[in-house]
Amino acid sequence: MHWPDTLWSCTPAPGSPCTPGPTRKQEPGAGPNAIAFLDRWLAEDPSAPQTRHLNWHAALQALACGDFAQARRRADEALDRADVGMRSATNWRLLRAGQAPAGRCDLEHVRALPAAPGGTAEVFHTFNLALALAVEAAGDDLYALAARAADDQRPDFREVLAPVVRALAEVVAGHPQAAVDLLTGLGEHVERIGGVRVEREIVQDTLARALVDTGEHTRAAQLLDRRRTARRHHAYEDHLLAPATRPPTERSSIAAAPSPVPAARPTSPERPDHAADGAVRPYPAPPVGALAFSLPGRRLMTLPPHIIVVSPLGSGTTLPLRITNALGYTPHGTMSDAGDTPATGPGPGEVEPLLRAAYGREASVRLLRGEHAELQGAFRTAITALWRVWWTRLGQPVTHASPVHPTLEHRLAHHLETPLHHLLPGRNAWYVTGLDLSRADADLLRTWHGGGGPPIVLHQRDIRDRVISQIRLLTGPADRVGTLPEHLVYRDILTSLPTMDARITLALTDPCFPGMAEGRHGQWLRRHPRVCVIAHEQLAGPANGGTAGARDQVLTVLLNALGRPDATDLPDLSTPPARDPDLMVGAWREHFTAEHERLLERHHAGLLAPYLDRPALPAHVPAPRPGLPTT
Repeated sequence: MHWPDTLWSCTPAPGSPCTPGPTRKQEPGAGPNAIAFLDRWLAEDPSAPQTRHLNWHAALQALACGDFAQARRRADEALDRADVGMRSATNWRLLRAGQAPAGRCDLEHVRALPAAPGGTAEVFHTFNLALALAVEAAGDDLYALAARAADDQRPDFREVLAPVVRALAEVVAGHPQAAVDLLTGLGEHVERIGGVRVEREIVQDTLARALVDTGEHTRAAQLLDRRRTARRHHAYEDHLLAPATRPPTERSSIAAAPSPVPAARPTSPERPDHAADGAVRPYPAPPVGALAFSLPGRRLMTLPPHIIVVSPLGSGTTLPLRITNALGYTPHGTMSDAGDTPATGPGPGEVEPLLRAAYGREASVRLLRGEHAELQGAFRTAITALWRVWWTRLGQPVTHASPVHPTLEHRLAHHLETPLHHLLPGRNAWYVTGLDLSRADADLLRTWHGGGGPPIVLHQRDIRDRVISQIRLLTGPADRVGTLPEHLVYRDILTSLPTMDARITLALTDPCFPGMAEGRHGQWLRRHPRVCVIAHEQLAGPANGGTAGARDQVLTVLLNALGRPDATDLPDLSTPPARDPDLMVGAWREHFTAEHERLLERHHAGLLAPYLDRPALPAHVPAPRPGLPTT
């Protein structure tokens, strides 16, 4: 194999004249002394063919002693743009340590190398190509390369390279635990990747950083213990072990390449959306054009990628919607057309797993290598099917008519390799009006019970205000009612009644009145210690009958539950909502009579909120049940 201008030239084979000396200097972490030694060597013969390689080793020594600026300078000044292996090894190590990379490779050039003659002839060079793809955040290329290696008949490719490349893809996709699982079992087999100690340490660096990102700092420190104790300079290892406390700057982040397909929302009316608790609209068509997802925010923010928000009809769902929009979630389900946050495109590494689950490995590789239009159409179809399956698993009604073939839905519904919510692209808030244990998918509930499912937030409101809100909606302008079947039916019934008194009496005595069944079947949510319960009365703010203090406290509870206690200063969160008649606390007092109170006690005593006359939870006290005020 001979690539004089690309990978081969920048990573000489073990045993070449320029390899042993610099490598021996690398092992004890000689740092400045090694750099001076290499510079003297370079000064004696600046035109030597090993100049670029020796400068690379000097950059590695600069990394070891924490001189990241020098490492970047040497990479930029000494390495050609086509020096894929050395440049990518330097940049990947810089990125693992949370540092800005040097100049990057041309992604299209890197993508072309595997298809070149001898492009994947050797495991060592293929590993360097994978590093280059990882630096460029080309997650779907990495998944495809990993699949190709897994199907290779050569043991080193199948048994070692495949899991390493897949781990790089998982890191790029923001799944450090998956990377840990893939790399932990390799042990000494990683030596079969070839190269010298530097390449094997890059795999170790990747595992150590992934351990830190999953909270296993002790294991990461043990992994690097020999390097930290044996080397005179180990600032690089110290940076690897440092927790990420803030998102990196634009230059220091892994830049996400534009996604090969656009963001999409369901095109089938699984359950029509009703913005502001009533105005029903069909799902919007998928936007046209590719959208890039900002990988740094996804990787280093601690927000879960998906959350489930249960907000019964009439609860004033625009209040939690405002919060999830501010946190960057795209709303789906009952509020998918009411958010100000545009639908995000799939992030790095989010396309290939879904394509593989939907169409199989061979078809997914063919799609990723084929025409963009075909890939785009296949992904849109897969995401529509996936969202229908996910909506069904949440126990929500779907229409029998579907724009996707039932075989595709069946395949995704029975996909066991990856938890279904891990296939959902982007950061999503799934709004539902109820979560009935008898209707939700059993595997979904078991996964959530075991800590593997999306967090659940219950947004609750005094049932009396919910009743008034529903009556106002259904007897108001027709264009706000939409096409939700129960709303259409009860609009006819309510408008036939002459007075508000009669309408309230109907709502309290009819078990099928919109929102009542969801309330009865969802009482487990407000009792479960892992459900974050937030109250409308606390979120409403001073303009709507609440208080600023109660709102601050419940925001603290919610943001802590989502892992973002630092987000309280976001403009949309720090500013209380403006006055809105639909959000007023205690609006029921104007309409409820003593007879209505008796009917409520007789038919719905269990739905009365237990928190209304109790003090809110202090912000500084950890909640045994997040969001539930204590007595």
